[in-house]
Amino acid sequence: MMVAVAVVAGGLFVLLRSYMLAGPPSATATSENEISAVVAKELGSDRFSVRLKPEDVSDSFDIIHASIIEQAKEIQSVRQLGTLGVEDLASGFVERIRFMLAPDISRDYVSFKARGDPRGIEEWTADFEKYIEYTQESKEVPGMDLEGVEVRLILFDRDGEQVLGQERLAQGFGMTIGTGVKSGVLPKESRIAGMLVVEVVMPIERMDMIKRHLAPAIQGYHFAWSPKIEKWIPYESVVYSVRGSAFGAPPV
Repeated sequence: MMVAVAVVAGGLFVLLRSYMLAGPPSATATSENEISAVVAKELGSDRFSVRLKPEDVSDSFDIIHASIIEQAKEIQSVRQLGTLGVEDLASGFVERIRFMLAPDISRDYVSFKARGDPRGIEEWTADFEKYIEYTQESKEVPGMDLEGVEVRLILFDRDGEQVLGQERLAQGFGMTIGTGVKSGVLPKESRIAGMLVVEVVMPIERMDMIKRHLAPAIQGYHFAWSPKIEKWIPYESVVYSVRGSAFGAPPV
């Protein structure tokens, strides 16, 4: 199975071309034309009509947070989610999206640190400044779908292969995964058989590093629960896109 994996070093994006992974058989993906139609619909321009400048972005986070809470109701019957709650999950995702859209060095250091980031303030500051320098190459304002948030369960088998939550892979999406600094609040091997993982994603335009302009994508994170600090920890970032796109993996 092919997968584009990026190790996010020093908080910087790592360029990788996105490939299609082999997914489970799908009744809706029986031909190349049908697969293309599904991807085209999911990444249609009408889903990316909201464009918020950094100074106007604050109000959007309440919408995203509420969307996650609503979406998570469908999987709250899972025992662990019912007891662990979804408020922290929603907050964890909003923190990362806020970091992408309106970064703030002091605020973001506190939120990353609270979810197990092992870096001290000096290392964090250096990485943050590199990240800002890198991302400010683009002056375009990304389009997004604030209410298009999706929440789904992810499950891995004993070999670390994903066996639940592969719908988009079966439909023909490309996928880029980013892994970052190990927090120390999760097992060293993140993909453990039976480990409860929740994927949270939303449609948001990202810079295609080959074409050098914003392109539609579905951006998200895989969260795992840490009993050690009783929080959801983002340990992988994920970008679903058209095959052949080249996106950087966002900081984890």
